[in-house]
Amino acid sequence: CGSGSRGFRFDFTLGYRGKRKVDGEPREFTVTDVYTGTPYDTPVDGDPLHTDLTTYTAMFNIYHDLGKWGRVVPYVGVGLGVAYHKVGDVSFTENANLVNVIEGNSDLSFAWSLMAGFGYQISNRAVLDVGYRYIDMGSATSGRVDSSGYANPRVKIDDIAAHEFKIGLRYHFGSSGACCAH
Repeated sequence: CGSGSRGFRFDFTLGYRGKRKVDGEPREFTVTDVYTGTPYDTPVDGDPLHTDLTTYTAMFNIYHDLGKWGRVVPYVGVGLGVAYHKVGDVSFTENANLVNVIEGNSDLSFAWSLMAGFGYQISNRAVLDVGYRYIDMGSATSGRVDSSGYANPRVKIDDIAAHEFKIGLRYHFGSSGACCAH
């Protein structure tokens, strides 16, 4: 029960992942010599970087119910959408001589998700939903200008993803015979 046409259901979800700290080790980066135009790699001495990240998502999801076993209906799903990331100012606190911070930035990334779970029929209209979702929200970057006005390489935060477990309630509106009146 709980399926749309031929076992498919659709939904649109908005998500919010509040400000969370991001700490990391910068990698080597490439700089181009302004006089010769020659690129060269610049090693990073291991100073940790610190920033924060806030993410908003908008996802269109489709689910396929795999059949009904008593009151249980397992399902799988896929979602496509976008993630809007807000990266805070980036600081490098382990180096006492480096007090500048690189400005934050906002980015829009492609997002996708995979879902699986099951619905448990509580009544003709209510379904308890237990599920898992893996969501990949792409990547985000900082700005380039530091607090002294100098241009820097962007700090890139790769592989923004989450494993989520959920418990929810689906309720079907409409006529009383619309859901599982067998």
